Amino acid sequence: MKKMFMRFALAIAFLVGNSFISIAQTVHAIIACNTIDSKIGTGMSSDMKNMRNAIQIIVSTLDCEYEEKVFDGPICTRENVTNYINNMDVERDDVIIFFYGGHGTHAMNNTNDPWPQMCMNTNIESLYMPVASVERLLSAKQPKLRIILTNCCNMEETGVSVKPLYAQSTGPTMQSDYNSAAFKKLFLDSKGKIMMTSSKLGQYSWCSNNGGLFTNYLLDVLDAVGMGKLNADWNTVCEMTHDKTLACNTLPGGAKQEPYYIVKTNDSTGENSNRGKDNNKGNTTNLFSALQILVTKNLSKDVRLGKISEIQMKYFSDDAHVITVGRNGTSKIMYEDVSDFLRRLALSDNIKQVNVIEGDNTGKNSLITVHEVRY
Repeated sequence: MKKMFMRFALAIAFLVGNSFISIAQTVHAIIACNTIDSKIGTGMSSDMKNMRNAIQIIVSTLDCEYEEKVFDGPICTRENVTNYINNMDVERDDVIIFFYGGHGTHAMNNTNDPWPQMCMNTNIESLYMPVASVERLLSAKQPKLRIILTNCCNMEETGVSVKPLYAQSTGPTMQSDYNSAAFKKLFLDSKGKIMMTSSKLGQYSWCSNNGGLFTNYLLDVLDAVGMGKLNADWNTVCEMTHDKTLACNTLPGGAKQEPYYIVKTNDSTGENSNRGKDNNKGNTTNLFSALQILVTKNLSKDVRLGKISEIQMKYFSDDAHVITVGRNGTSKIMYEDVSDFLRRLALSDNIKQVNVIEGDNTGKNSLITVHEVRY
């Protein structure tokens, strides 16, 4: 009897010990963009696609789970964002990234608060959402790291006239270009908070149809970190983004745009809590995670092919199509029927990850746009 008990105890210890191996932090991305505004909608659509793609590229280098929620067009509202954050399931070693792209403003005679109010998709002042309120909502979820990034004016109007900077590649992203250790240090090993907005109090933020000046420089800097050209710490990321944006000399009338930021982080202890989650490649709770099943190399091709019907029925209409684009988000590489697309993924040996940069992540789609990360 004693031997049986010891064997049972050892088995339990083995299972519990191994559970720590499978536990993965979750990166939660919340992306809100006013893509329907008559003046800046096209630029904010580019910001949305570029930001989704960049975060998903970073996630492809990390051993972590990924959850994403996008609020664009008419659903980009304070109420929707607030309700979503309040209902998020966040564990203490998770990371939350919040990005807003759209109009912004600031209350008169309120210099105590350097952060703008996000206009979301409305011109009704009572429905604006202060950036400071996002910080309070995310802080209440107690993630290990929270990152709040906003591309909006810190006064009442927005200008439109800059050239594109980020994501000029017309082909797929190669994962081998990036140092996973750098992104791990920046996102998974950091704890605290980072807040950065595109212009300081009293300034406009500038954009073109290719996205915001600030957003493009920020993504350029993150790209440089991943390639080992810059130190993997948030002070460096924010300082370089600030300096590059401020140094831009092509704005109308010699205007200047100076981002404002705060960094309050310290290094991780490297400890993980037992959260009862694992990096389950069978997860089909959203379109992004479902597509990753089809390129998971530790599943046989027969298993991957067997998942196609379920994924197609859950996330696509009968006549759905898929556009595959280069990293610039515009250069079309392929246009396929969804069945051909899903089969190509399941049979591929060189696709690491599929980034969804346009499309409903939880509902049915008639058309999506994707970008591939390859080995």
